[in-house]
Amino acid sequence: MVNVKQLVLSLLPALQPPDSSPEASSHLPSKRIAIIGGGTAGIAVLKRLAELAPAERAGWDFVLYEQRRDVGGVWLPDLNDPHPPQLPETPLYPSLRTNTPVPSMTYPGVPYPPGTPLYPNHVHIASYLRNVTDRFGLQSYIKLNHEVVHAHWVGDSSSGYWNTTVRDKTRGVDEVRKFDHIVNSAGNYHYPRTPTWPGEETWLRTSRNKTRRVFHSIFYRDPRDFAGERVLIVGSGASGRDAAIQLSTTAEEVYLSIRGNATFIEGIPDSVKKVAGISHFTTEGVVFVDNTSAAIDTVFLGTGYHYLFPHLPIIVNASAAHKHGHALTTNLRYIFPLYEHILSLDARYPLGALTFVGLPQGIANAPSDYGLALFITALFQNASAVLPGGREELLRSTRERENEFRRGGWDPYVVGHRLVDGSQHDYQDRVVDLVKQAGAIPNDGKKYVEPWRREISTMQYLRRGWLHVEELGTQHEWLEGVETEEEWVELMRRLNEWQEAWEKAHNIPFMHDLDLY
Repeated sequence: MVNVKQLVLSLLPALQPPDSSPEASSHLPSKRIAIIGGGTAGIAVLKRLAELAPAERAGWDFVLYEQRRDVGGVWLPDLNDPHPPQLPETPLYPSLRTNTPVPSMTYPGVPYPPGTPLYPNHVHIASYLRNVTDRFGLQSYIKLNHEVVHAHWVGDSSSGYWNTTVRDKTRGVDEVRKFDHIVNSAGNYHYPRTPTWPGEETWLRTSRNKTRRVFHSIFYRDPRDFAGERVLIVGSGASGRDAAIQLSTTAEEVYLSIRGNATFIEGIPDSVKKVAGISHFTTEGVVFVDNTSAAIDTVFLGTGYHYLFPHLPIIVNASAAHKHGHALTTNLRYIFPLYEHILSLDARYPLGALTFVGLPQGIANAPSDYGLALFITALFQNASAVLPGGREELLRSTRERENEFRRGGWDPYVVGHRLVDGSQHDYQDRVVDLVKQAGAIPNDGKKYVEPWRREISTMQYLRRGWLHVEELGTQHEWLEGVETEEEWVELMRRLNEWQEAWEKAHNIPFMHDLDLY
């Protein structure tokens, strides 16, 4: 549903519109900040900027541009059915629900409303984000139906501005605005990664009875669209696993292609056949790397998305790896050089001119996004106090962090911005510690990530426990009286312990929850 109040406000002129005319130059804001994207990440940055004391942000002009009809990002449904190859606004499908508990998905100190299911559908997440904008008075800074089409830097490594073209999609009018800082929080689920294999085109052309297709999860909406088909799902991440579960109820046969030696994945029905990675296609079907084969009608790609932001000056070089130039580059898996996945180290503009929020994967988004927002706003206030050195020192630090990944057996140019081996909590603490050391927020001697958030990653029985009480119809009893963060934490502990005891009493083999952060 469209937030009418926000829509009206977004069509009004900005509260402090920058005037570039010479006669008005003395009235220009001291900082002009554009936030791109109104999902979890963008709202986190806007919330942090708005909660600064007036003296701390005196003369700052900041605005959030959201190209869609409302805030919510990936959680806001697309009003139109997708029609490939035209990309939809979001990969959201109607039956999507979270795979992590909602207390882990909150901004610090802002719990979900009482009665929210522990693992809700997307409607609750979008509603939470809208409620945050209302509760903290952020609507006047948000311009809906406004798309940042292009931004380029005018100046050098010490000074300048972003010449930014913004399209008002309601009126069909482009406007050029100048900004000192751009915070990109535009999301990572826009451009699907679609691998190809030898023989694929021949296989697609030689169908005898059914139309063959290769289909990315970004277009998925309804399992009934695959009724009677033989479907091969490529990718065992969250979208691939969810598709395997749902399509097993409608498709004639479902295969799940898994790289490596995994033979069991929690929640996948026994009817789904686990197969190896794809080697190549023939006119008859798919041949896997272990020389087995299968006759397939549809290949369903749960293969993720490219890190691609066409509105920004980022060089696209899919073969780039293992070296840093001085210009921001993406190999479609990894954007570099970025300090702590946030700060562009591109030498064409000053440090702090371009920052990113929301790039890291394998992390609880809302609290981590807010932690990164603390860093960015402190950077705007006093960059030299926050940053542990100049551009070259930050480049060396970034290279060393990449080398740590390599020593752990990971190639950073392949895993990209995914935080591995349980590093997601330490990452947030490390970033926010820089803010505390700079004096931008009080140094209370505590870690940014609260102990209970770390504890969630150990609650291996929690999601199965919630599904269990839903089956019993007792979920409302568990939620009764739960309002504060402390009460949500106690609920999770009780439910996790209850499910663990039940499974052990019934001799159910332990199953690892792959989605806990």
